Amino acid sequence: MSTKPSANYIETLKRFRRKAAELRESKLIKENFSVGFTMTWKASGLQVSVKEPDDTSLRAYLTTFRQFIMQKERINIDKVYTILQEHLKDEKLKGYLAKSQVYWQNACKKASFGMIYNKKHISPQEITDLFLYGDIFHGDQEKEVALNALFPHERNLFKCQFLEFVLRATEQILYVDRIIGKALDDDLFC
Repeated sequence: MSTKPSANYIETLKRFRRKAAELRESKLIKENFSVGFTMTWKASGLQVSVKEPDDTSLRAYLTTFRQFIMQKERINIDKVYTILQEHLKDEKLKGYLAKSQVYWQNACKKASFGMIYNKKHISPQEITDLFLYGDIFHGDQEKEVALNALFPHERNLFKCQFLEFVLRATEQILYVDRIIGKALDDDLFC
């Protein structure tokens, strides 16, 4: 039988909620962040353009967002799923949480189109890692080289997958936030 979550778990859940609120209130979300791409074939070759948010809004958003996906962060969504599965006493909410976790796992593994590069399937989560740590936040040399080796149309397809992952992950982060809010408000922890 589970015991009531320790103050540490409750603080983790409250931090998750605070950071989810930052995402919800961000300029990126308020401007209805969406993703799309256009592919055109011209005499000069394949061209891919990506519908993307402005760079400043995206970088500001990603500063908070990455805390939900980094393994070592205490509000990593996988860790929060585990906390909630262990300590929620409401079976209906646990069911919603389980469905959310499936959506999250799918977002990590596949997107609206598959990416095979150099005969290797590349997941949206791996592509996100390339952009976050090879370009946006850190200059991991290996990841930077991998991104710079892409042709412009390839980089745009990768960018589209990256942005789609951010969007799909955000949907689950905000969904889990609502579950946490309900559970905290109604004292649904055991």
